[in-house]
Amino acid sequence: MAIPLIHYFTDSVLHAPTIGCMLMCLTAALVGTFVVLRKKSLIGETLSHACYPGVIIALFIERLFFSAENHELVQMLIVLGGAAFSSFLGMYTIHILEKRYHVSTDAALSATLSIFFGIGLLLLSGLQQEYPSLYKDLQSYLFGQVATMRDIHVMVYAILASFVLLLIFLYFREIQAVIFDSTFADIVGISLKKIETLLFVMVVLAVVIGIRSCGVVLISAMLIFPAAAARQCSHNLIAVLGIAAIFGLIAGFFGVVLSHEVSTYFGETGPGMSSSISSFSFPTGPMIVVVAACIFCIVIFFSGRTGLVLRLYRKGTFLWNCEQENLLKTMWKVCSQKNNPSISIQEIDEVWQGSRYTLHILLFTLRKRGWIRKKVSTGTDKYILTPYGMLWGRKIVRLHRLWELYLVTYCKMAKDRVHPSAEQMEHSITPEIEKELTYILHNPKNDPHAQPIPEGLDNDLYKSLLR
Repeated sequence: MAIPLIHYFTDSVLHAPTIGCMLMCLTAALVGTFVVLRKKSLIGETLSHACYPGVIIALFIERLFFSAENHELVQMLIVLGGAAFSSFLGMYTIHILEKRYHVSTDAALSATLSIFFGIGLLLLSGLQQEYPSLYKDLQSYLFGQVATMRDIHVMVYAILASFVLLLIFLYFREIQAVIFDSTFADIVGISLKKIETLLFVMVVLAVVIGIRSCGVVLISAMLIFPAAAARQCSHNLIAVLGIAAIFGLIAGFFGVVLSHEVSTYFGETGPGMSSSISSFSFPTGPMIVVVAACIFCIVIFFSGRTGLVLRLYRKGTFLWNCEQENLLKTMWKVCSQKNNPSISIQEIDEVWQGSRYTLHILLFTLRKRGWIRKKVSTGTDKYILTPYGMLWGRKIVRLHRLWELYLVTYCKMAKDRVHPSAEQMEHSITPEIEKELTYILHNPKNDPHAQPIPEGLDNDLYKSLLR
């Protein structure tokens, strides 16, 4: 049975995992923003995997020298210390490969990831037979273990998260300068090495905080998804940080909620439900990543700035507008040839190359835009171009023929090959470009095919058309 969301913050069992995961996701989202903007997304993946040997060695040492009872804080600090040490060692390895041996950045990151994670798996396999309980605990660090998180863990994670936030607050201007213009930052006296090291330290802290909830395999996803999603929503760094933080908090909270609710639902064996289904479990770490991935996909599809749906809508609107203008241009040519603003549906059919169904939709749209009006005569449907439609059709034809002349004159294209390009450009040429074309072509009267180029519209008349 579902429980109110507020209980995830008040329940004695659920509040620690919930708050701990939200702190982890908040820290990862903020640090991940700098990582994404620096175009070093793989660094999180590398350092998260590089910390695994340190976790194994630290937990092994803890089991040898400390009893299992009453040492949760000691165990956690030792594991976090081992993870941090191993991550810093991985960071140093990357630096050595890049600076001393001139290995490319992506190769150095990939090599470090493979080496350290391979060593970790090798150590884990060696402990499987002799220390089965230790082996089981170490496996939980691969994908996270949120259920056993307690208040002491939340307190330590809150301290680490606060430290990361303090670093961001104190060095925000320097970090911003290095990210967007490292040359300027160097000129004004900002130490690039210091800021780079600071960013690495924050990534290590974010990884260390997240290994308990998401694990070494998935924590890198939380560095990327919220930041990458927030980047699609704004160009302002402060706004991106704020949005990424919100996305991280949402992913952390609802990852815990869905993990608990879905696991509880399948754990309650009901009528007609097999025991295999009732034993399903949905770990919190992977569920957090799934929620973050869903947020990223939603933003990618529906973002108001660069969303795929919006881009498809704009593209579809532009193409449909081109079809309308093409039909208007065709009607204008026919009417100009016979010096009569009316044209019958049969005459349109003779020059229209599309389907009859599309033609009727386009004619309906042109009427709505005020370019044409319908006149029903004896047995024949006729359309009359309005003064507004005549002016707009003349403008399209003028832009088409100006562009053809420009391609032939300045681009030295054959005149029998310029039509397709002009068909596309006639819908995109602005008044400023039209004015420039008219100037450099010396106000031409004919296009390369000896067709007359209609006179241009004055600014006031053109502005009235755009209203």
